[in-house]
Amino acid sequence: MLEELLRGLRAATSRPIARQLTFDLEDALTPLEIQQALPVLSALTGHGGDAIKVSPSVNLLRREPAELYRYEPVVPGVNFYRGRPSQAGRGLIVVLSGRHSRPMLPISLFLQHFPAQLFDILLLYDATNAHYTDGVAGYADSLLALTRKVHADFGSAGYARIYHYGVSSGGFPALRMGLMATAHRSIAIGGLFQWPINRLQSGENVPSFDPICACNASQARRLACVHSTLERDVHHARRVGRTVKARNVTIPGTNEHNVLLPLYATGRLRDFNQKLFGYVLGHDGQGRFVEGFGV
Repeated sequence: MLEELLRGLRAATSRPIARQLTFDLEDALTPLEIQQALPVLSALTGHGGDAIKVSPSVNLLRREPAELYRYEPVVPGVNFYRGRPSQAGRGLIVVLSGRHSRPMLPISLFLQHFPAQLFDILLLYDATNAHYTDGVAGYADSLLALTRKVHADFGSAGYARIYHYGVSSGGFPALRMGLMATAHRSIAIGGLFQWPINRLQSGENVPSFDPICACNASQARRLACVHSTLERDVHHARRVGRTVKARNVTIPGTNEHNVLLPLYATGRLRDFNQKLFGYVLGHDGQGRFVEGFGV
């Protein structure tokens, strides 16, 4: 994969081509693989070299040690990143991407902001952008089936905590999965409700029951909706809050749908993750879980 991307970057004849290839590299490689490739990436010239110079993943990994995740593909749309297996009481983060396969950030940059000593990360992607109503093609055919299969395949590994975390159109499906599976914590980043009129018109199935309901109000302490000041996103989060009284977390100073990017750009993302997921890192770099939300 790296050699193919390098050939493309060397041969790139325009900025858009080089930029897309850089996006692909940021998503295809783990933080460690990018760090190991820094000498050859730094030697690139032309459009490819210019694109690499502004890559957030590459620039971050020039400055700090890589988190040691190992990529283990399952099926298209289901990708597992195994952290360092050196600590008992680890956590699993089940990530539901939105319209795009990356969770609002390049995958390598996203991984770099979670300590591999504490977490394994399972990244899901619904290529049909149907809000996971039909699960993930080739793996599970509904959100309920997806929840059951994820926990059957990965939840039996003895994790101390399992989190469900979704962005954009994957945000509220993450809350639903967490409610159905009684996850330790479920988080929606810029979550959006589905508008199912097209499914009704085409005769496709529409779920008759939504776990985001008053019947699950007792689970409110496990749920969080994170969003910017964008009116649409605030409205959708408030709808959830009225139903299950989930924690509502507004990121001030931005009205962008993608709230993770300004958090990263201002150097706040790593601290925000610690507060949102409930863990701390000691001066020796060792991490441990703590109780409660810190945001």
